[in-house]
Formats: sequence, C-alpha cells, structure tokens
Amino acid sequence: MSKCPVCGKVIQKESKSWKYGKFDVKGHVCGCGVAFWDYYIGDKFKFTLIKKQGKGFIKAR
Repeated sequence: MSKCPVCGKVIQKESKSWKYGKFDVKGHVCGCGVAFWDYYIGDKFKFTLIKKQGKGFIKAR
C-alpha cells in the first residue's frame, strides 16, 4: 500500500514490480494521472521517484 505523492490517495496494488540492483521497485499509477515508483530494500521503504515533465525523474520523498 502506497500514497500518491501529489494527491495523497492510497494506492492498494502496484501496477508492476521489478528488481533494480539491491532495490525492489514497485510502480504505481494514481487516478490523478501521476506515475511514481517506490524503492524498498527488503521490506523497508527507502524513497519515491516521480516523473516530472521536462525534468525526468525526481525524488518525491
């Protein structure tokens, strides 16, 4: 379960998940149209990346 970094809506299920180096990444798409990725090491949350138009991916939290 994750929260959208823009509108705060709770997202129950990830759109996709994959392994990136030591991270487990869970991709989400919110109803407000924002795509974001949560990065975990094991079960511990580390950070979120969000795509900003014209800037690529930036750290959201």
